[in-house]
Parts: sequence; structure tokens; C-alpha cells
Amino acid sequence: MPGAKKGANGSLSDRNSPREPVRGRGAISALFRSGSRASGETLTLIYSPGPPSGRCSVFVPVRLGGPVARNRARRVLSEHIRVNPHPAMNGRDLIVLLKKSADRAALEKAKTEIRPLLDRIHKDN
Repeated sequence: MPGAKKGANGSLSDRNSPREPVRGRGAISALFRSGSRASGETLTLIYSPGPPSGRCSVFVPVRLGGPVARNRARRVLSEHIRVNPHPAMNGRDLIVLLKKSADRAALEKAKTEIRPLLDRIHKDN
């Protein structure tokens, strides 16, 4: 691709690049307050219209474990979303809220649950 920006290792920087997170207390609280929801057993997706490229953030409540477990859960789910993009994420602000514990088994179940929830969002809109 002519004119495409290359990364340090020579790969194209737009391939599986991380999405911009939903930032700012106002934007996050507005999304929690008025966003639509799709819930599964281990996750809740909160979404509303957003920028064309889409923004995504992962939240893990304090009650689900210590800081190490919560940060690991955040990293694992963020990476899963980055590597497996879905068309439902384009043009939306999206918050992935973990509901069950942040242990390894629950994270594997959460990773399998993301795709059907995104399919439901994409089909509904």
C-alpha cells in the first residue's frame, strides 16, 4: 500500500492496531448511564454511537480480584478484541464490563462470549 505508515518491524501499522479507548469521566459515565446493553453470563457490553473508527474500553470491577488479576483480565480481553475485530465495533463506543471472576477459566469463557454478543449488537442495528 503506497503511503501506508510502517511500524518499527516493517509491518503496516494499521493492521490490528489497538482501538482508541473511551476516555474521560464524562464520556464513560454518559455511556454507562444511557448506552444500550447486551449481556451474557460473564460479560456485559455497553454501547452507543461513536466515532467512525470506534472506541473500546475494558472494565473489571474491584470486587473481582486483586490489582494483578484485574490488570491481567483487562490486558487479555483488550488483546482478544484487538486481534479479533468485529464490524459491530465500527462507529460505536463500546465498554466491555466483566461480571464474573477474573480467573483464567472465567476469562476463557468471556473470550468465547464476546463474539455472539457483538453479533447480536450488529444484527440489531
